[in-house]
Amino acid sequence: MNLSALFRLPNEVRLLTVTMLPGMLCVEASARRRASRCPSCQTLSEHVHSYYTRTVADLPCVGRRVLLKLRVRKFRCRNSRCAQRVFTERFPGFVRPKARKTLRVGEQLHALGLALGGRGTERIAPLVGIAVTDQTVLRCVMADDSASVAVAPSVSVLGVDDFAFRRSSCYGTLLMDLQQRRVIDLLPDRSQETLAQWLHAHPEVRFISRDRGGDYATAAHAGAPQAEQIADRFHLLVNAGAVLERYLTRQHIHLREAAHTLGPVDAPRRSTKRWLTDIQRRQERRAARLARYEQVVILSEEGLSAHQIAQDIGIGRATVYRYLAAGSFPERIPPRQPRQIDPYIPYLQARWDAGEHNAQTLWRDIHAQGYPANVAQVRRLVMAWRGVADPSSRAWCRRHTAASKRGGGLLFSAPNALASH
Repeated sequence: MNLSALFRLPNEVRLLTVTMLPGMLCVEASARRRASRCPSCQTLSEHVHSYYTRTVADLPCVGRRVLLKLRVRKFRCRNSRCAQRVFTERFPGFVRPKARKTLRVGEQLHALGLALGGRGTERIAPLVGIAVTDQTVLRCVMADDSASVAVAPSVSVLGVDDFAFRRSSCYGTLLMDLQQRRVIDLLPDRSQETLAQWLHAHPEVRFISRDRGGDYATAAHAGAPQAEQIADRFHLLVNAGAVLERYLTRQHIHLREAAHTLGPVDAPRRSTKRWLTDIQRRQERRAARLARYEQVVILSEEGLSAHQIAQDIGIGRATVYRYLAAGSFPERIPPRQPRQIDPYIPYLQARWDAGEHNAQTLWRDIHAQGYPANVAQVRRLVMAWRGVADPSSRAWCRRHTAASKRGGGLLFSAPNALASH
């Protein structure tokens, strides 16, 4: 039986020995030819320098993994003008230089990778006698597809989006033919220049579907001015959700009033928790306003009119006048939050003018009218009307605690004692 035919070795490879191991066949082979050509100058040489063993994985045989050990020779180049003095013999059409798998293993992994993906191939490949990881499958697919997509076919409806080689570190650009629903090219980055150059080479593009990023829009204008740009539905929905969220954030007070009006009377009061994303978004908006303010001041110092400044920056003239009249960056004053006691202040003011100055009594009156909170807000209001500092502040507590210790604890009884005398 011809074992070379069993393992389907090429004619230039000679089978030496076959060793059966548990779950594996170890095949030793060598080259048949006596001479080899230098890869640099193509000079034929028979002068052997040394030997070494190269281990590569081959296709499985009779359900067993095949480990191929090639006895490889190193030759001396006979061309005195060649810069490469020693070279290793090649096995073209069978295994690439420095590869750990034969070409036919790579072809099978490429087919499985296209059909099943990286992780699917990683699970299925051991069943056919190939041990491989998902990352190796993806590299094999990318390497084999690089030559096929190097020259992209004609496309009229182009889809442009980015993908991550490494998330948050390195990104590329994915180009798709949306009519045929297949990838036609991969760009090494997501810069304007790279995409513009690709579009210059493909003037047949008539429609470009992209996200709403500025880089791809600028590249499309520069590289394909004849094409109509379309925002895809996914990014439209994402952007619409972001705009709605920003709008509802600004209408928080009105939403809370509506919820209080429509909700049950005895509903428990809930506090609003501010998330880190909200704080970060507020800081980003303030930084953008500050940058616009500084730009307005710089252009005004250069002698531009308010109308020209508004056109250059893209804001209203009223905003320009307000910035110039402020003298410094106008900070936004947060709106005053309505208090639960606000609807009852007119009644409390009338009772105060009538001579009722006891906070507990005033609180009982408005509590009977539906005031839901405790007596604390009423006490603070009465203290303000009396001209006394807010007793809830820490400074007030520290000051009066120290005074009570110095006075022997008679701080609150002293005014009554003085009044009795």
